[in-house]
Amino acid sequence: MGDRPDLIVNNITLPDSITSTKPFSIKWEVKNIGDKTTGTTGFTDRVYWSQQKIFDLGRATNVANYQHNAPIGVNGVSAGSAFVTLNLSAKDSLFFFVITDFSDDVFEKMESNNTLFASVGSKGIPPVVTVPPVITESIVVKNAVDLQPV
Repeated sequence: MGDRPDLIVNNITLPDSITSTKPFSIKWEVKNIGDKTTGTTGFTDRVYWSQQKIFDLGRATNVANYQHNAPIGVNGVSAGSAFVTLNLSAKDSLFFFVITDFSDDVFEKMESNNTLFASVGSKGIPPVVTVPPVITESIVVKNAVDLQPV
């Protein structure tokens, strides 16, 4: 195969819980485990949210993109991050997938190892989705006068 870079998503950091419609942070690291630098070519990571533990591009939602613009050396790491806001219900599953070099801009030793997933609450704590209550307001108008066109 020769000397080539090989990018992997090294880890993903998520909060223990999220609140629907409130922004939260997702962080990850991309590591070059190959035997050559990535060169000057930039590449893009994509972050997906899914209700399934198995990634299916047709059923997942792209929630963020992150552009890496600097080369990553052998065993080097580049950090990625995004703020995400989701409109969720309490029953939604919270699986997040990060795919590095989504468009295959970097000619790698192995392209099939570019995805890692994590779920909210994956540290042994059950995931918590907080859905803010719906607030309705009623206005009562007293002494209203019927307005007639002139």
